[in-house]
Amino acid sequence: MIRHKHSLQLVCCDFVLLALSLALCFAATPAGRAPGILPYVAGWVVCLFACRVFFGVYSHVWRYGNAALYLRLILSDALSVTVCAFSAWMKGFPKIVVYPLVSAAMLELLLAVLIRMVYQYLLDNASRQTWKVVQGRRFARAMFGLDIQPETEDGKRINAAIVGAGRLGAALAEELLKNPRAEYQPCCFVE
Repeated sequence: MIRHKHSLQLVCCDFVLLALSLALCFAATPAGRAPGILPYVAGWVVCLFACRVFFGVYSHVWRYGNAALYLRLILSDALSVTVCAFSAWMKGFPKIVVYPLVSAAMLELLLAVLIRMVYQYLLDNASRQTWKVVQGRRFARAMFGLDIQPETEDGKRINAAIVGAGRLGAALAEELLKNPRAEYQPCCFVE
């Protein structure tokens, strides 16, 4: 289930990356002209996004992404490729058709992981005023619609106690410390 506006943008980015990957892997090969390939590729695209929704890839905020979310992405893509490769084998498609599909899936997965890591990097380093970060802000605004502001001048923040010292409490404290526009400053944990 897609719950956030940024998740919808991520679905659109993934769709563009998938179209690019398919074009690169199928355009230069004879597999792209094989009879019956278009419905098969369309079915794989539907299977890919269905697996990602089933594994909850788009139900999380990737700003807080960790290894578990990346593993979900990899597992969902592996399942979709396995299902489609098996169905191609059952339908009697030659291997020359299956190989570009697997290549396109691997390329799209690589680009999807890369775009998520760039997104996290830009958000983690948003408060620094270096030339690279200023360019990164422009990229983030153009690519993801993010408006990352530099640190405020007043520096007045309200001290806050965080209830719970687990992973969620630590992530909240880290986000409050990193976010220059946050009104609260974590001062302690209450367990």
